[in-house]
Amino acid sequence: EALDALQPLQLHYARPASLALLLGDAALRCHEETFSWLLLVRRAKWALETLPPPAAHAWRLLRAELLHLVGTLYAHLALGVHAEWSAFEARWPELRDVDAFRTAHLDFARRVAARCLLRPSLAPVLRALRLMLGLALQLRAQLQQDHGTQPAAPSHAAVARTAHRWRVELGQGVSFVLRALQAAAARGDEPQLLELSEQLDFNAYYAGRSAAAEG
Repeated sequence: EALDALQPLQLHYARPASLALLLGDAALRCHEETFSWLLLVRRAKWALETLPPPAAHAWRLLRAELLHLVGTLYAHLALGVHAEWSAFEARWPELRDVDAFRTAHLDFARRVAARCLLRPSLAPVLRALRLMLGLALQLRAQLQQDHGTQPAAPSHAAVARTAHRWRVELGQGVSFVLRALQAAAARGDEPQLLELSEQLDFNAYYAGRSAAAEG
């Protein structure tokens, strides 16, 4: 629920002409979906980065793992958008009329969405990532609650149990995302997916945890 708190947000701005007329409804819908997704990722990143380091070691460990996940995801998405924008800019000299521009822009919008993992084949990945972004906001809310009720602060054992449960959930979610990204890359969907998988599992951290759990 906290993750979707910004869903009712609306932006109003003056424009000299109708963007729908210039760009087309399909492109605008594509942009809206992409911006909404990027806003969720950026919000989770803000929630973690502006959170003071927790006192409890268990919370610090969970925060560090979430920071790596969210920061890596955000960087991948931002770099993908930048690369597509540069490619779109390079095409401008060849676009001689409005129809050519609209077609090129729609292709750009769809490629940006694909770079941001917004494609039907990756819907399970998006659901898993949304759950983990929600976990980042849960952590922030939990630590703020603990700080505001220090006289009745939870015991170290209770903190450790909760943090461990959330780390298990995070590890399972990341492991699922890694397998899904690797399978998609093997199908030839997008080579950048394999790069994202390798960045998320830096130094085979999650692979090592999975092997330890199986052993």
